Amino acid sequence: MHHKEIALHVDTAKLILAAFPETCRLVVGGIGAEYQDSMKEMQEAVEGNSCLVLFPTDDAMTFNAIEQREEEERQDGWDVIVIDGTWAQARKLHSRYVQNGPTHVQLSEEAVEILEHAASGGNREGHQIRRHPIKWREVSTLEATRLFLGDMMNNSIERPWDALASYQKIGDAAARKQLGPPRESEKKS
Repeated sequence: MHHKEIALHVDTAKLILAAFPETCRLVVGGIGAEYQDSMKEMQEAVEGNSCLVLFPTDDAMTFNAIEQREEEERQDGWDVIVIDGTWAQARKLHSRYVQNGPTHVQLSEEAVEILEHAASGGNREGHQIRRHPIKWREVSTLEATRLFLGDMMNNSIERPWDALASYQKIGDAAARKQLGPPRESEKKS
């Protein structure tokens, strides 16, 4: 997470950590590895060959495409890095820590359709309250993580990403407190 996100009411990185305390690590950008073991872990993961970065770059692939590319099923699973901050902050963290090295992954078309359905007045439960004319820029870190876990689990009976929907409600309440009610996106002429 970007260091400027630490004291905000809308702190989705901490909500993700709370949802998965046994498997998730919080890394604060701008604080060196000598002060946080989680930074060392992330650096080791980035150097390995089983790391994915959830970030929409031009070369990002869906999880399904990455799995099809792999010759055999991964026994140890994946290390997944999710960047938390505003889009400007996220781009800085991306270029500083993970731009080169790990495979970039993006949400599947099905996940993007869920976003578009929610944005067009469908069921918004579990979806962030922010609005933006570009639909993928509406997605919060928590929501992107939730949808990506859905992509990874691919119709599994175990649905850990559903737990994040309740955390999204916490994030939405915090956003309303800090930012006020959702703003409608402005139409560009």
